Amino acid sequence: MPLNENGYFLFDWYNVDGVATQKHKNKVYKVPDMADVQIMEDGEVEPLEPVSEAIISYKGGGWKDESWLESLQSMGDHKWDELFEAAKKI
Repeated sequence: MPLNENGYFLFDWYNVDGVATQKHKNKVYKVPDMADVQIMEDGEVEPLEPVSEAIISYKGGGWKDESWLESLQSMGDHKWDELFEAAKKI
C-alpha cells in the first residue's frame, strides 16, 4: 500500500469498529464512533487529532485483548470474533 510523505498509508476513509495490525498479535484496536485513526507503517494505530484521542479514551477504545473478547462472548456478543481471528493470522 503506498505511503504519503509523512509515512501514512494512503487510503480512502472507512467507517470501522476496529482494526487488527501486525504490531500487536492477538489484539484489536477498537475505534469508537466519531474517532479517526491512522495506521502507521509499523502497524501502530494512532488518533488523527486530539479530539479523536479524547473520544477513544472516553468511549473505551484502544487496544483490546482476548480477555475483553471473552467478556463480550460471555454476554452473547460475538461481533468481534472474526476480527480477533484475523488478528491471530497477521
